[in-house]
Amino acid sequence: MENFDIKLWLSDLDDHHLPKWEEFPDFELYMEQLVSLGNSYLACFSETPLTSSMINSYVKKGLMSRPEKKRYRAEHIAELIVISLLKTTYPLETIRNCIERVIRDEESVQIAYDNFSDRFNQTLHALYSGNDSISIKMPATKLECVSISEELAVRAVIYRLVSQKIMSSKNE
Repeated sequence: MENFDIKLWLSDLDDHHLPKWEEFPDFELYMEQLVSLGNSYLACFSETPLTSSMINSYVKKGLMSRPEKKRYRAEHIAELIVISLLKTTYPLETIRNCIERVIRDEESVQIAYDNFSDRFNQTLHALYSGNDSISIKMPATKLECVSISEELAVRAVIYRLVSQKIMSSKNE
């Protein structure tokens, strides 16, 4: 069995990041392009590649907004990334409810996504650098409640990813 170095693997993950909204293409995409782009963004963070049938299912279940004339925009890319990461840890119904609540509170898909992306990237970097700590206090406001919930969701996804990698290395 090969000796697995978690720090080396985390270092490789630390070199990757979730894109910011401004990194998304500023033109509309067709399904095949959305699948390809989504898979490139999630390559290091997801073991299951995206498919067009997955995306169609997300739209049908109300997790993603409907495309206009079979064309997808930046908001669809953001929704797809968040759903793809959270679905490994949370039921789709929970994800849909959270997305609706966060977007309603943030007033913009762009702001909500950038906050998620920042939190994900910062948490990943903190885990790699050994500065991963969390202090949870009772939220005083609805916005604090959403922020803490998002923080814990991101951590759950990242910790699951690390745990899965460790377990799979022990089986090799």
